[in-house]
Amino acid sequence: MAKLEARGVEVEYMNARTGKRLTALQDVNVDIEQGEFISIVGTSGCGKTTLLNAIDGLLPIKRGRIRLDGKDIKGPGRDRAVVFQSPSLLPWRTVEDNIMYGLELQGRRRDLKAQETVKSLIRLVGLSGFERSYPSELSGGMQQRVNLARALAIDPELLLLDEPFAALDAQTREFMQAELLRIWESTHKTAIFITHQIDEAAYLADRVIVMSSRPGTVRKAITIDLPRPRSLHIKRDPKFLSYVDEIWALIEEEGRKSGSLAAAVAS
Repeated sequence: MAKLEARGVEVEYMNARTGKRLTALQDVNVDIEQGEFISIVGTSGCGKTTLLNAIDGLLPIKRGRIRLDGKDIKGPGRDRAVVFQSPSLLPWRTVEDNIMYGLELQGRRRDLKAQETVKSLIRLVGLSGFERSYPSELSGGMQQRVNLARALAIDPELLLLDEPFAALDAQTREFMQAELLRIWESTHKTAIFITHQIDEAAYLADRVIVMSSRPGTVRKAITIDLPRPRSLHIKRDPKFLSYVDEIWALIEEEGRKSGSLAAAVAS
């Protein structure tokens, strides 16, 4: 049994003003194995984030089912954690207290094991020495490390990352990609990563799922057969570049098919 199973998933939105319904996802079928790192890419508006939100239980599905560890997802749960594009850290809390937040909501603030978990995660994400710093005193990359540590603190079965590096400058983004892989290789959490950046998707993932244009469905799942651990130097490898070209060709085709090549270029 796969860690996560999506079968025939359909999601639609209703325009409250016009009353019209828009199908965002249609007949989405995905299997994700324990410990896999999956990237999802596609043209703008193809439903990448919609799928992530459905997996997190934040959006109801019209048809189909999504199962985690054999159980239907019917709403948000402690077995999933989301890392958003914005760190959304509480400005009045220190690094340590922001990471503790989820555990505190579980009533574990004074739990010695929880306190050790926070200390361990601070070391894991490379923020030793910044425990008592506030978000305003951190760089964008450092804030996202806190964001990631906060998600890992509750020990989720599934880590959902929605374009977490999109707001970072190019150099910091490259560095954070390498940092994320280092952290993932220490935890081997099952992870789903949404991105518009094709080389980022291929660099991070075991498989890259390419979505069709709206209504989004799985166009193709591409296995990235490259050795781990990976360094950023692998992005110059001809085999890596062939994966990027293959993914880009599919996205470009979907952009042309939908009459929105500009959307493909934006991806």
